[in-house]
Amino acid sequence: KKPVTVVVPTKGCSETTSPGGPCYDEEVDEVMVETFKKCIPDHVKLVFVEGSVMDDIVSDVVAKEFKELIQQYGW
Repeated sequence: KKPVTVVVPTKGCSETTSPGGPCYDEEVDEVMVETFKKCIPDHVKLVFVEGSVMDDIVSDVVAKEFKELIQQYGW
């Protein structure tokens, strides 16, 4: 199997579901995080980021994780 990393923002996965957006719901985000924890297989690396998909920290973590995969597996 190829390595897989999933980065999950814990405060909204779209502009409309981010804090301040019309569909923001903290309870839904909590359920989403718990569902990822339960349903994603153990061989998949899960990285949770405290932030919205719109936050720079999320894209920074995605870039860091991608760089690590490239360095580790030589793609």
